[in-house]
Amino acid sequence: MERTSMANAKILLSLAVLLGAGPLYAQPVTMQLSDFATPDGGGHPDDQINDHQAFLKAADFFQARHGDGTLILEDGEYIIGKQELWNYGDPSPGGDWNTDGFPGGDSLQCRSMVAYQRGFVLDSCFNFTIHGGTNTTVRYRDCLYYGTFLRDELTEEVSSAVAATNCVTCGHDSLLAWQPDLLHAQVGIMFTFKGCENITVRDLELHGNVDKAILGGKPYWDGYQTYYDGIFLIHSSNTLIDHVNVHHFGKDGLHIFTETSPASYILEHPNTPIEDSTLLFNNTVQYSKFNWNTRQGISWVACAGLTVTDCEMNYTGAGRLASAPSAGLDIEGGGGPFRIRRGVFNDCSFLHNAGAGVHADTGPCVGQQDFKFSDCVFKAGEKANALWPNTRGMKFSDCQIYGPVSHFFEQAEDVPNDTTYNIVFRHTDFREEDDQWNYLWTDTTVWSTMQR
Repeated sequence: MERTSMANAKILLSLAVLLGAGPLYAQPVTMQLSDFATPDGGGHPDDQINDHQAFLKAADFFQARHGDGTLILEDGEYIIGKQELWNYGDPSPGGDWNTDGFPGGDSLQCRSMVAYQRGFVLDSCFNFTIHGGTNTTVRYRDCLYYGTFLRDELTEEVSSAVAATNCVTCGHDSLLAWQPDLLHAQVGIMFTFKGCENITVRDLELHGNVDKAILGGKPYWDGYQTYYDGIFLIHSSNTLIDHVNVHHFGKDGLHIFTETSPASYILEHPNTPIEDSTLLFNNTVQYSKFNWNTRQGISWVACAGLTVTDCEMNYTGAGRLASAPSAGLDIEGGGGPFRIRRGVFNDCSFLHNAGAGVHADTGPCVGQQDFKFSDCVFKAGEKANALWPNTRGMKFSDCQIYGPVSHFFEQAEDVPNDTTYNIVFRHTDFREEDDQWNYLWTDTTVWSTMQR
C-alpha cells in the first residue's frame, strides 16, 4: 500500500510539472546557508572551509518541503566539492556518494578511482529560489581528480594516464585489453534540478576551477565527456537563470535534458501521436555568462521552449581542456515529445569557441526546429566555424557573423518542400575580419591548390 501511495504521489507531481502547477504549502520560507552551518564551520563565506555539507543540508531541508522557499547566499566565496580515493569493491562512503565507473551500465568500463559526493540536488520541487548578493561565488575546491588515471596497488601512488603511448580512454576500444587497470574520476554537478517547476537561480558566480583540477587522460575518444558541470536542468520547466556567471567547468556550464523515456510517455498518453506532440518547458536564461567551459557553454538536448537574452557563450574549449563539440551553444536532441523546439536567442554572443559558436545538428531528432536569433554576434575560433546550422527552421535577424558557416540543413528530396524548414538570414552581415582578427582559415587536408 505504501509503495502504491508513493507511486501515485510521484505521478501527481509529474502531472503538475507538465500542467504548470505545483503543490501549495502554508507559508514559503527564507533561509540563509549559514542556517545550515556544520560543526566544522562550513556554511559561511570567505573562511576557506569546505561548505559542501551545508549545501547538502540545505538541499535536504527544501527537498522535504518540495521547494517552496528561498535560499540566500551571502556575499563572498563558498567552496564546494567532495572526493575520496576509493577501491573497487569497497563500500560507498555514504548514500550521497557516487562510485560509478565510465561508461555506465554493464559495459566494459574504467572503474571509478574516486567516490564523489553529489552537489545541491532538488527533485520534483516547486517555487524555489537560490540567490546571492552583489558578489557571491560558489567554487569547486582545488585538486579534484578528473579523467583517467593509474594507481599503484602497493604504494597507492596515482599517476595520470595522459602520458601513455596511445590515447588511453574508457571507451569501447582495444586499449582496455592491454590496460585493464585504467581508472576513472569525475567531479559531479554543482546544482541539479530534476522534474522541478518555477526554479530561480539568480545573482551567482559558479566557478568550476578546472585550472586547478588534477587532470588525467581523456575518458573518451572525443574528450572529457563525464560529469563536471555547473547547472543541470532535467525535465524541469519555467526555470529562470538570471545574472549567473558559470565558467571554467570541465564539461558544460548549463545542460538541459530529460531522463524520461518517450516510450513511457506513449504508454501513458496512447491517444497522442509521438510525431505530433511536443511538450513545452519554457525555461529562461537572461543576463548570464557561460564562458571558458570545456565542452559547451550551454547544451540543449531536450525540453522545448528556451528563451536566452543578453547572454555570453564564449571561449568554450579555448582553455586548459577541450571536448567535442566545444560549442558555445549545442542544439542537439533526440526525437519524441521532449524534442527541442522553439528557441529564442536575443542579443547574445558566441565568440572564439574551439568548436562552432552555435552547433545545431538534427541527428536522430525528428521534429527539431524553430530557432530564432536576433541581434547576436558569432565569431569563429581559430579552427572552427562561426555557425553550424544543420537543423530546420533557423532564422537569423540583424546578426553579425565573422568567419566560416557550414553544414547547412538540407531538406530531403523525396518529400514535399516545406518553406518553414528553410534557414533565413535577414539583415545579417557576413564578414571575414574585424579590427583585430581575420576569421578565414583553410583546412589543408580538404582544400589545396593542387586538387582537381
